[in-house]
Amino acid sequence: MLCYRALNQAVGRCVRHRADWGGVLLVDARFSSPHYTQHLSKWLGNNHHTFESLVNSPNSLESFMQTMTLRESEDL
Repeated sequence: MLCYRALNQAVGRCVRHRADWGGVLLVDARFSSPHYTQHLSKWLGNNHHTFESLVNSPNSLESFMQTMTLRESEDL
C-alpha cells in the first residue's frame, strides 16, 4: 500500500489545480491487469493504452498534448 500511496502522490503532482494538465506514463506490464490498477486514484479513470494506441490512435499522447496546448493558448 505504501508503494501505491507514493505512486498516486507522484501522479497527483502533475495536476495541482484546474489549469494544470500533463501526461504520466506508467510503463509497466503489471498495469494492464485490474489487480494492479485497482489501487490507483479513481480520478485517473480508465486511460490504459498500448504503445500502438498511445502513438497512433485519435486519443494519442500527441493529440492530447496538441489539444491541451491549443486550449491553453485560447484561455490567454
